Amino acid sequence: MEVQTTTLLVLLFFGSISCNAARVYDSKKATTNANDDFITLSCQNTTYPRTCVASLSGFSSTIRSSLLELSRAAVSVTLTAAVDTSALVNRLSTKGALTPQEAAAVEDCVAMVGNSVKELEKSLDAMEGLRRSWEAVAVENVQTWVSAALTDENTCMGGFEGGDVDGVVKRVVRRHVVGLAQLTSNALALLAGLSNSSP
Repeated sequence: MEVQTTTLLVLLFFGSISCNAARVYDSKKATTNANDDFITLSCQNTTYPRTCVASLSGFSSTIRSSLLELSRAAVSVTLTAAVDTSALVNRLSTKGALTPQEAAAVEDCVAMVGNSVKELEKSLDAMEGLRRSWEAVAVENVQTWVSAALTDENTCMGGFEGGDVDGVVKRVVRRHVVGLAQLTSNALALLAGLSNSSP
């Protein structure tokens, strides 16, 4: 009888642990789903929602349901893409096989994307400050810089319009800069949501 009682108590004890573990797991899963839902819902207000969700879903545990962290992650992702694009365009500018028209367009693009990187760096620095102290004027400054970055990216792409520049260089640059401009546009849209709310 004593053995049966002991066995029953052991089973109840481990059963309780299993149930508690399942509840903890379910809680974590629910939190993750809520974070993902927040990103998906917020991204519906952007011009490129699928790109928005794909670029930010990896940061869901940091973003949680914070508009500030969402916007900061969007700017950070955009800056990374801008640095990569800048490096690519710089490499292309050193290629000797470019036509004079291609060389001119790439040279202009180097300057424009370089400006974009600087503007996004300023934006991210300002957003780090917003984590410590909320200031509406700082959000406006970030919006201004991100908007300027988008203008520079569009100016870069404009240099490859028309028939003067064609072929591989045009396709490579446009693919990267268009992707960067989409991220920048999304970041700007998310910042607009941030400026209309408190953190």
